Amino acid sequence: MTTTLADPPTVAGVVSSREERAAGFARIERLVALRNRIDAEIAEEVRAAAQREVEARLEEALVDPERVEASIVGQLGLALRISPTRARTQLRLARDLHAGLDKVREAFAAGELDERRVAAIVAAARHLSSDERTELDQAPRRARSAAARGAADRRPGPDGRGGGGAGDLRRTSPGRPPGSARHDLSG
Repeated sequence: MTTTLADPPTVAGVVSSREERAAGFARIERLVALRNRIDAEIAEEVRAAAQREVEARLEEALVDPERVEASIVGQLGLALRISPTRARTQLRLARDLHAGLDKVREAFAAGELDERRVAAIVAAARHLSSDERTELDQAPRRARSAAARGAADRRPGPDGRGGGGAGDLRRTSPGRPPGSARHDLSG
């Protein structure tokens, strides 16, 4: 059973007008923004659920925090229908969004940023001090995007060393020496 969100009717063999095609792309944009807003809301609820669980199990958390975390991550994994490893990543993302990245969190909640970009920004900011994170958060959107791309460039490559990010693929196109002129459509 496939569920769709009120797809516009189409007639076989009829060419859509420019306005109809544009409306189709506009609808896709609205759906992506909706998906981003839902992902942001899920992140907020993940954080809130974990906080409620820790508060309810505070004495146990003080004695064995790893066991409580594993239990919370397991519950989140079931609720999100993902692995415990992915649930732990989701929990850390939700937590770190509240550590000096208010504007990023707001852009995510507004549907302007997707979860992949938010995760890259959070990863890039993870090593920063609180003041530096706040400064990054206040930076214009293009600077946050550059920070996200930089985090991708620092991910380990296939050989286990740095440089496995998508940014490296742009710089090492076949037949083009590193540092040569290129058209960068990513930003």
